[in-house]
Amino acid sequence: GKPSKNGAPPVELGQQRDAMALEKAAADLAVLKQQVASKSYDAAKSTLVGIKIGMTTFTSLPPAPPSTPAAAQERQIAGETFEQAVLLSVGMEDTQSFQRHFAQLKPFYAEAPTASPLQCTVCGLNLMLLLVENRLAEFHSELELLGEEERANEAIAFPIRLEQYLMVGSYNQVLEAKASMPNASFDFFMALLLDTVRCAPHPPLLRPPARPCPRAAP
Repeated sequence: GKPSKNGAPPVELGQQRDAMALEKAAADLAVLKQQVASKSYDAAKSTLVGIKIGMTTFTSLPPAPPSTPAAAQERQIAGETFEQAVLLSVGMEDTQSFQRHFAQLKPFYAEAPTASPLQCTVCGLNLMLLLVENRLAEFHSELELLGEEERANEAIAFPIRLEQYLMVGSYNQVLEAKASMPNASFDFFMALLLDTVRCAPHPPLLRPPARPCPRAAP
């Protein structure tokens, strides 16, 4: 098309720029996934910042309606980016960053036509954090958002079992559960939960045990 009278670039050029931005974001996302998986966290933080800057050009991210031809691809890239940001936060043991990125991710999960492969893991990690921080009302609110199939997934079933163990004071089962974590990404929150069980005298989450807890090995 020809440029308009006010000198604005033709629509085709704008679409080409958008396509290039999407292509770069997709390539950077592939790099980010590799960096997170290989625990190259400092490099991953830098890559994540770059993708987020690129995402500022996306026009169809929630709460905006998916009204552009590139909407599905924009949402997929952004959603997967926030998933990797959540996993990066876990790797860096940064609970504040975890909560921020999970909050950014939730609208994508709510509007996605199908669940992503990482969705149950990410939601399970959030349930672990809520257990660690004794936010039981939020824990149960999040559970209510999940269907039966998701609750049956081990990444979700695991924190559900832990909450049940804690509620009945079955601390040995909590300690033993470390050997059956769904995957390694649960290690950080599991360690925090075990510290709560071992070290706190009688945390609000836990009923006092019938007998003194054994002293943790030095």
